[in-house]
Amino acid sequence: MRKKILFVFSRLYYGGAERQFRELVTHMDKKKFDLIIVETGNDEDAGLVRQFEQQNQDIRFYYLKDTDFISNSKKKFAREAIFIRYILQMYHVIKKEKPDLILAYNGLEISGSWLFCRLGAKVVFSERESGNRGKRKLKRYKWLFRSVDKIICNSKEAQRYYAENGISSEYIPNGIQCCDRLPLPDKDWYIILVPARITRVKNQKIVLNALSLCENKNYKVIFIGKQEDKEYLEELKQLAQNLNLEQKIEFLNFTNDIQTMYRNCNLVILPSRMEGCTNVLLESYLYGRPCLVSNIIMNRDVANERQEFFETDDAKGLSRLIDMCRQKKESEWRDILESNHQYVIDNFSVEQMVRHYENIFDRL
Repeated sequence: MRKKILFVFSRLYYGGAERQFRELVTHMDKKKFDLIIVETGNDEDAGLVRQFEQQNQDIRFYYLKDTDFISNSKKKFAREAIFIRYILQMYHVIKKEKPDLILAYNGLEISGSWLFCRLGAKVVFSERESGNRGKRKLKRYKWLFRSVDKIICNSKEAQRYYAENGISSEYIPNGIQCCDRLPLPDKDWYIILVPARITRVKNQKIVLNALSLCENKNYKVIFIGKQEDKEYLEELKQLAQNLNLEQKIEFLNFTNDIQTMYRNCNLVILPSRMEGCTNVLLESYLYGRPCLVSNIIMNRDVANERQEFFETDDAKGLSRLIDMCRQKKESEWRDILESNHQYVIDNFSVEQMVRHYENIFDRL
């Protein structure tokens, strides 16, 4: 008899976590596992959701009503009302489906773990960040974890943090769908891609400040990602205007065709102050793009040798690295890019990630 697994998605299309779990449910062995997806939020592009459903007709989908935790995460009373609606609707889904195991990755959604256990399901929590949310939230999470059967971290830093606080976990890094390395583009303009949600922790301002210091001004920069923080987005646009960069900058929202964005760029920059498992760095390696990343432990944990880092507040240092990348000839990049590509295939494939999750699901 197939083991029944229920995945709780905050949204099907939002960021890196959602992409990872879409890959997971798509590639899991359907002969061994019966899969259910519950979505608690509201996707902006309903067409993408319908397309995903059509491509995965062997998965059952449930869409909860008025339970969008992401949009209301900072509204205390709205959040509490949403949680009650979430619990009531999850109760009916679980009673109907009777899953053996439930996986969630959002802290508010895992707050229902006590109910899931009472209804006979084992619970897995997937930590997608560093784990360190402060002492107050640590106490809350420790209380929640009493009803959790397994914690999975997608970064070594999160696993270290949990271990330091007496919490046992397993490490499963993100998986990247492998493909051939893309040739570097031959364009008049030097295209720089900054793929990250527009939010302060992603630290996009340093990129604008660094670009204003670069020697060669013949570039275009594409910031692409969910425009989560509208106030911060306006600050970025104002800074670009103040630095006379507005003609060189483009802000794009979420795309489901990230490979095309990598194909058309010369350089990738990830300036984050915090990451989980650094998908952008691994994708850059896979597609064969030079990548500059911030010097944070999460990036260092997954980086290949010869990776270049910059400090999160050092715009001048980042500008020097951008100029250095521009000056390198394609022949000088070849060995580095080939090594990076093989590094992802050997250590971060989707197949490896799926196998690790399936082994845990089998053991529980």
